[in-house]
Amino acid sequence: MSRTRRPGRLLVLAAVLAVLVGCSASAAVRPVGRAGPGDLAARIDEFLDDGGGARHDHVRAVIVDVGGERRYVRGEPASRGAARSVTKTVMATLVGIAIDRGQIRGVQQTLGELLPEHAPTMPAPLRTATLQQVLTMSAGIATDDALAARKPTATDDWVAHALALAPRSPPGARFAYSTTGSHLLSAVLTRATGRPPLDYAREVLFTPLGITGPTWDADPQGRQKGGTGLALSAEEMLAIGRLHLAGGTHDGERLVSAGWVAESTRAHVDTGGGQLPGYGYQWWVGTADGHPAFVAAGFGGQLIEVVPDLDLVVVVRSDVTNGPGAPPQDYAGMVDTVIAPALGTGGS
Repeated sequence: MSRTRRPGRLLVLAAVLAVLVGCSASAAVRPVGRAGPGDLAARIDEFLDDGGGARHDHVRAVIVDVGGERRYVRGEPASRGAARSVTKTVMATLVGIAIDRGQIRGVQQTLGELLPEHAPTMPAPLRTATLQQVLTMSAGIATDDALAARKPTATDDWVAHALALAPRSPPGARFAYSTTGSHLLSAVLTRATGRPPLDYAREVLFTPLGITGPTWDADPQGRQKGGTGLALSAEEMLAIGRLHLAGGTHDGERLVSAGWVAESTRAHVDTGGGQLPGYGYQWWVGTADGHPAFVAAGFGGQLIEVVPDLDLVVVVRSDVTNGPGAPPQDYAGMVDTVIAPALGTGGS
């Protein structure tokens, strides 16, 4: 396979990246071909420094890991911060472990079966929505804008509140991004295991991965938030990425089944286009320089991207306490146009 691109393809890549990440075409497109460590670092630095602009100033840590070797490290990878919607991916992993252990029967169970105490007051369509549809954000659960318009109070039962909101569409009809739906996963996990998700996570995931002392915000009922609220370091995010790259094993120990990893990281629904056109079990699914990739992404520039063909995991952690940061699509674009092309030829 040729290591060079036709000029027409370069122009297309440049135009796409300019739309996705707001960079000029001439700055965005990098030479294709295998780069040495110094070349790779220079290309990433050029992207992040953005010609002296402030777009990526909120980045606190970046790690590029290839086959367990750190090819690039920037910032403070051990410092912790809000992982934002990367929390969703961790929650889905915990649900998968609970299924592996027989604590949840499977993804075809319905919300009415999984949360029977709420079934009498659920809208009828939600009672029939499956766990798989909740995981793939196709259950018709109220989206983030609906929750913002009708927020729960500090004393409300957040799960009951979420289930009382009118469904957005029939279960299975379409993808609709819903942090509310992700929080229902927390309720499902709590009921199935009889424990708060953080306690369960420490036993089955965090401690085996070497993640000690993480914080995770909870709702008024003591359930960890399913869609946000987890604080992680870039190093800890990398451990989660490499666990999935390895098919669910860490240091020779199986933490989650290979079947769950495969199912959760493949596209089950169409998100409607864009750089990450598919969605799995709280993972976004797309490509990086033509290679299949799956992505955990969070507001303001939180990213775990796994590219199995290249044995690659890229992590970005951003601090958005004092500003919005750049969208995670920026950093998925960096993997697509800077890092993956430097490590190997396109996957076509």
